Amino acid sequence: MIRTAIAVLRPGGSCGLVGAGGGEVTLRPASLAGRTVRFILEGDAVPQQFIPMLIGLWRQGRFPFDRLIRTYPLGGINDAERDSASGATVKPVLLPAS
Repeated sequence: MIRTAIAVLRPGGSCGLVGAGGGEVTLRPASLAGRTVRFILEGDAVPQQFIPMLIGLWRQGRFPFDRLIRTYPLGGINDAERDSASGATVKPVLLPAS
């Protein structure tokens, strides 16, 4: 997938890799000529700026992250995984027993 993304870039084009796996990728140096490839980690956000911005959007009702999260007891790990895979929840959060 990474090789294909680079191959279809026009000269001067850029490609941002997100969620790339941990395997090795071998590229010919010539395939990168005139192209930019970046690995983006967490959107390259600055947490001190990004998190307050997200909270502000949530307060305005424009970012309902609370609807994206569902909590599960630690014993419900299989349910959390199933719901995540099916799309029933976006971000399952496991809570250890208190």
